[in-house]
Amino acid sequence: MEDSNVPPTQAGAIYRLQADILVKETVNGWDKNGEKLPPQIFEGISWNSIKQRIFDLAVPRILGIATYVPNPRKWSVAPGPPTIEDFNKFITIRMGRNQFKPTSIEHAHQYLTDHSSKNFTIAILKWGDFVNTAADLNEFRTQCIAPSVQDRAGAAAESEQQAMVESLKAQWGDTYEAYDATWRMRAVKILKRPNFQHDALIRRPPPVNMIQLFHPVSNAAEVRIERIQISVKLARDVTVSCLKDLVKIKNSATALALHVESCIQMLEDKKEMIESFHREVDATTDNEDLQHVLDVVPNVEDLDHA
Repeated sequence: MEDSNVPPTQAGAIYRLQADILVKETVNGWDKNGEKLPPQIFEGISWNSIKQRIFDLAVPRILGIATYVPNPRKWSVAPGPPTIEDFNKFITIRMGRNQFKPTSIEHAHQYLTDHSSKNFTIAILKWGDFVNTAADLNEFRTQCIAPSVQDRAGAAAESEQQAMVESLKAQWGDTYEAYDATWRMRAVKILKRPNFQHDALIRRPPPVNMIQLFHPVSNAAEVRIERIQISVKLARDVTVSCLKDLVKIKNSATALALHVESCIQMLEDKKEMIESFHREVDATTDNEDLQHVLDVVPNVEDLDHA
């Protein structure tokens, strides 16, 4: 690097700005009340390149461009992120107590060269240069940051939560369906953000960490098809169940038929035996010799069956 005390004269020469960095909520607020960031050294071949590097550092700390209309004063936040054209609205650069506001590129280069070894102070204004005092900040917060209706703890009141749920359902109810508790969770998350961001957040779909709690709303054709599928499945299940019951009955009937057939066969066999015995008894009645023998046989009393 060339000696910073020597004015750069070549196209590749580097300008240098070293600074303490503060993040403030109001223009007139004390530096000691601001958030102090680590010191930075910005280098570039021109003031514009250094300016861009300062802006890149500041952008993540800038929350919005606050503005107002008078009589009565009504605050609002400009839509869209800040651009490099908004540099002077959000960033002030001082050398001691003197503001660094170059009137031209040449003026900026000369000033940086003359103060290359000095320490600047860069203040990043979270809400821009319209918020000058603590009173401005309180008024702005009341109108654009805090919930319109608060409970005792300062959180959004029940009426605010219910209104946010209705707004979310109006925006997304035709696309997603979810439990009421899920809609309320989404509403509470939005209400924790500054007021001026609510409309944009309502227009956004559910975040990734909540999307699994929402389900796409089916159209009329899909609903009818789903109902038909349910009816067909129910009819099939009933038919299958009846078939299983009938198979069981058939198997039971088959077993019963086999048992009946076995009983019939057994009775047929007994019948044959009885008829055979009956024929033998009939034959003895015609035999006189056998009849004489039977007559002399003593009749023993049947005590077992008496």
